[in-house]
Amino acid sequence: MDFDYYQIKGKWNAATLNRRAEKLEEAQAAADELEEAGAKGVEIIGVKAGKRETIRGKKKPAKPAKRKKTAVKMTGTTGTYTTDYKTEKKAKAASKNIAALGYKTEIVEPSGQLDLFTGDESKKVILKFSEIEIATLINDYYDLIESGERLTGYKSLLTTFEKATPRERIEFTKKEIKSIIGVLQKYMKKHISDKSESSIYGQTKELKDSLIKAYYNV
Repeated sequence: MDFDYYQIKGKWNAATLNRRAEKLEEAQAAADELEEAGAKGVEIIGVKAGKRETIRGKKKPAKPAKRKKTAVKMTGTTGTYTTDYKTEKKAKAASKNIAALGYKTEIVEPSGQLDLFTGDESKKVILKFSEIEIATLINDYYDLIESGERLTGYKSLLTTFEKATPRERIEFTKKEIKSIIGVLQKYMKKHISDKSESSIYGQTKELKDSLIKAYYNV
């Protein structure tokens, strides 16, 4: 496209430099001269019939890249839940961890609201337990301890449950919740023969599922 003239612009400290050239070759030479002299943000703008087009300098904004899938859909006996994550890497890591807990997982398109999950296991979570849930937790801990199972850091958590009252607000770190989930899973593996909902196994599974949701902010 032929232009009526070319405008050359640049910044020198706080001052704006402007030049004009009739030919593109002259404009290119002027722009080179300004850059060599230390001018910043040098542009060549072609002008024709009032229309302007940047030929050299600032690039047109790139189109936003399509967002990668960053949500995890988890399906278990209690239903299907979808959680968004801030990056695809975090979504994949969470999917792997959730799958290891017995859920069917799938990386899907985000639903729009980002989850606060950051992978920081020092993050605090407030939980409440019913009388039956507290009794189930204590039962599972003692069952494994008495069978010789080595439970990392079980004493402080077991003491917390022994002193707890129903519906009391208890603060845990995500690391502690993960440890509790591990204990419940070990109990379930040991007592897999009786899976009825009314059994301690069934109560343990329901409790485990609720803790998994709390851990992943579902």
